[in-house]
Amino acid sequence: MTESILGLVINHLSHSDDALRDVALGWLCDGYMDDPDIATSVFQQWQQHTPERAFNRFPQLSFFPVPASLAGQACRLSDQWVQQGQALTSLTTRCAGKLLEQTIRLAPTDLLPHLHPITQIANSHKIFFRIDLERLNQRISLSTFSQDRLFQQLNQAVEDLSHNAEDEQAMGNGLTALEALRRQHPESIDLGKTLSTGCEGSPSQAASFQIALISLVQMAGSDNLLPELSPYLLNSSEKVLGLAVEAIVRIGSGQAAKVLLDQFAQAGPTHRLWIARGLQRMRVANLAPLIRRLRNSVSDTGLYNMLLVAELQQLDPDSGPTVVEAFGEMDAASQAMVDAGMLYTFICAPLQQDLQPTDVELSFRDLLMRIQDKLSRTETGHQQDIRSLRRLQSRQREQIFKKRNK
Repeated sequence: MTESILGLVINHLSHSDDALRDVALGWLCDGYMDDPDIATSVFQQWQQHTPERAFNRFPQLSFFPVPASLAGQACRLSDQWVQQGQALTSLTTRCAGKLLEQTIRLAPTDLLPHLHPITQIANSHKIFFRIDLERLNQRISLSTFSQDRLFQQLNQAVEDLSHNAEDEQAMGNGLTALEALRRQHPESIDLGKTLSTGCEGSPSQAASFQIALISLVQMAGSDNLLPELSPYLLNSSEKVLGLAVEAIVRIGSGQAAKVLLDQFAQAGPTHRLWIARGLQRMRVANLAPLIRRLRNSVSDTGLYNMLLVAELQQLDPDSGPTVVEAFGEMDAASQAMVDAGMLYTFICAPLQQDLQPTDVELSFRDLLMRIQDKLSRTETGHQQDIRSLRRLQSRQREQIFKKRNK
């Protein structure tokens, strides 16, 4: 992913269109983008529009990059929002919960200065039920432990899990110990060896494997672990498969994308769906033509559409001609397709070289009109979808697009 495209998406976090702001933020967070400007822009929009209007989908995010420099501000915002006394289900309250939940993912050393306010805020409202203060304190205390003490805790967790694989306390202890070792003594840990032993060995090997794989989802690994992660994209356990895809997406490199592409050819139908979803979340330069080649090799319509979304998500202007062709052949689209098409239209249509910029916009608008027509002839429960699609085709959007072309 080029810096210029990334910068354009971040700029769209402050766009006047609320739906486009949401889609841009989703694209950044789904791909584990961690540019500090993301949080800065989001905080500015909250101040300008309020949480109720700025990012409607924010509570649904599974990742949001809070930089250490903004941890204090994130705590203050969470506290401010819950003090408004709104309902537990209100968007403002849910944003408060999600923001603090993502803030405590920072490194323990970055959280230490904010431990007191985090504790007070977390104890002040039910929305913070996902924040485990005991575990947070443990993470911070382990940052001062010696390597030997950390290994003692990790080994004890493995022992406990070997007797009871569902022991959540032991799993938490193992993950916090492994996190501390990876942060403070990375040379002492060979995760590749742990992964290569597999998930079907002895109970202790299976426990070590599980801790290692979950740790790589929580905290990104490096390319040198890809050979060990790759076989698990074909694993019969859907849990292992899902964690392996997430760990590879978390790495997010060109080599990680290649692993997904290579294993797709050998994968069964269910595994291909998981891998396609992983490709949708990769943000790698020059990946779009490789996904397109994969897309043209499949016959299943659902999988074809998932790979089209993956190609759109690369925001490669050179995909324009094939995108126009694909949109012209469709008469239905998922929400993921609509979101990806909208972002592609706004980011890449003005950058076209082989097409007129309006060609992409018009093909996408025509697709939306066909979807709207199809929905209008079905049950009335789709009225909200119809209103959303009409908004996408509004005169305001067309005027903005024409202004950008000029």
